[in-house]
Amino acid sequence: MLLLLITIAVSVTIYLVYLIFYPLSTSTEKALDRIDSTFKIILVYVIVFVVLVADLYTQDRKVAGMSLLLLFLYIIFALVILNMVLW
Repeated sequence: MLLLLITIAVSVTIYLVYLIFYPLSTSTEKALDRIDSTFKIILVYVIVFVVLVADLYTQDRKVAGMSLLLLFLYIIFALVILNMVLW
């Protein structure tokens, strides 16, 4: 839950910086919009991560010898990295 709280605080701070500085120029607006969008996507992944951890913490399910929680964490991490690379 602390991870979620920190991510929400950073995301809101980035959004406020975007709102303050986007009128400066077109390039500034594009850069800040990209950073803001990236943090919003990270926020969504962190929300999913926290829900999965809370739900699967007490369960011991395995998929191909790997913990289901660990598998979801790998998928979420890969999607975040893929999103950053493609942008």
